[in-house]
Amino acid sequence: MKRLRQLPNSLIFIIILALALIIAYIIIETAPKPERKATVVKERLVEVIELKRSDSRPSWLGGGEVTASQQVALSSQISGTIVSIDPLAIPGAHLPQGALLAQLDLQDFKLQRIQKEAAVIQAQSDLDIELGQGRVALQDYKRSKKSSRIQSNPQDKALVLREPQKNAKQAALLKAQADLDSAQLNVQRTHVKMPFNGQILSRSLSIGSQVNTSTVLFNIADSDEYWLQVKVAKQLLPLLDLQHEVLIGKASWAGQVGESDWHSAKILHVLPQVDLADRQAKLLIAIDKPLSLSPSILIGDYLDVRLFAHALADSYKVPSQYLSNENSVWVVNDEKLYKRNVEVQFEGREFVWISSGFETGDTLLTSKLGTITEGTAVRLNKRVN
Repeated sequence: MKRLRQLPNSLIFIIILALALIIAYIIIETAPKPERKATVVKERLVEVIELKRSDSRPSWLGGGEVTASQQVALSSQISGTIVSIDPLAIPGAHLPQGALLAQLDLQDFKLQRIQKEAAVIQAQSDLDIELGQGRVALQDYKRSKKSSRIQSNPQDKALVLREPQKNAKQAALLKAQADLDSAQLNVQRTHVKMPFNGQILSRSLSIGSQVNTSTVLFNIADSDEYWLQVKVAKQLLPLLDLQHEVLIGKASWAGQVGESDWHSAKILHVLPQVDLADRQAKLLIAIDKPLSLSPSILIGDYLDVRLFAHALADSYKVPSQYLSNENSVWVVNDEKLYKRNVEVQFEGREFVWISSGFETGDTLLTSKLGTITEGTAVRLNKRVN
């Protein structure tokens, strides 16, 4: 120990450092070494849809607002005072054609009719008297013709036989008869009636109201048929089957699957003008007996419309979300990813119909994988479309 103390400090430090290195080396060399394991590459699990050819009819969704096929602001055809209103003639009421809505005071019109009837009788009497005088004139004319050799011209003969007087009386009778018919019409017009099967939208009269030909009494909409306009791209018109029914409804009407709660309608015409805002074509669709449908359809409703194209044979129906802008889709074949360029027959909002481009064994990739490359290995979690 005394000798160790006599050594220089630097030498002592070197000896301690050497011992530490020797000990560290022994620990490292004798410690158990971890075994390296091979890295396992796991393929990504993806979902696919089987691709099957089939005969199907493409369809696509549009939408439009329901309007009345006929809607009138009903006015009186005569001036007068409202003396009664039918209790059923209230807003929302559905009434048949010819149903009485309101009654105007008809006393004055009855008196006018009596006056016109009297005028007809008077005119008929005047005509009968004139016809009698004409017969007398004819007899006088025949006697004078036998006694005189002077030939009269046709105009003089007509004057002698009182033809102008007879024509005047006949004209007076026709005018009196027309005045009577007009008076009779005015009596009938005191009854304000439904012009067609319809529904009352609003009422703007009450008992005692003074009305004339410019006074709106009721607003009425035809209830036998509603109309709906839907816009479609012009390039779809050649594909559209105008004879096929269309389906109308709302998303809330559909059952768990399918469209069994939607209603059928028919296309009336392709309208002659495009929409000025987006230059799309417009279709006029008729909804028959809308008030009898359930769920009901009301004027002003905005409805979805499913239109149908002509049927396509032996094609693939693929959800449109899996088609890229370059008309390509990703598929899985032999558990590897491939990109297929396809031939699109029809492209709708929900589905596209493809005629060719797939290979045997292809299934449609439906999983979102981000950036992918062809040939990438995957594992399948297949579901049937």
